Amino acid sequence: MCRIWQNVWQKKSIRSVTPYQLPFLVRKLLLARDVLSFKMAANSRKVLEAAFPPERFTPAGHDPKKEYDAMEAYLKTFSDRTIRNVFWSANNYALPKRSAKIGAKITYWYGDDEKKDRRSNIRFIKRYFPQIRIHGIPKMAHAELVIIHPEEFCRYAEEFLTERTEGDEHK
Repeated sequence: MCRIWQNVWQKKSIRSVTPYQLPFLVRKLLLARDVLSFKMAANSRKVLEAAFPPERFTPAGHDPKKEYDAMEAYLKTFSDRTIRNVFWSANNYALPKRSAKIGAKITYWYGDDEKKDRRSNIRFIKRYFPQIRIHGIPKMAHAELVIIHPEEFCRYAEEFLTERTEGDEHK
């Protein structure tokens, strides 16, 4: 389990999803695509395994069949409304035109295997938070670090959250 102290969170931040910077109609079309993709994966084992190959997305020591049986059952529990709300709220939120001058260190992590897909997110986040540090995680796809390699995620998080910076009060 990661140990994360409150005073560290106030001075540093790990960010995740950036909002779409697109017209409303385009965002609605993307929402329809995301909902359709989710429903296809939830209702077809073949689609689920094509999108998330068991040999890559099964934690070490776990039985892929049992893991994917459980995932398939879990994905079917989401209502249409919940699926829509999850995707809409994750990608469509308003930010002020400029970020606040907070002085916090911020990092943006992405899997190197998804770099092409994150290109616009990285471009946006660099403009919005000029002080941000961008870090590609080698040989990782989207969310693979936190889902499949939680211990490694904790090491990255603790290293970032506990590194000393100018003005840090803890010694």
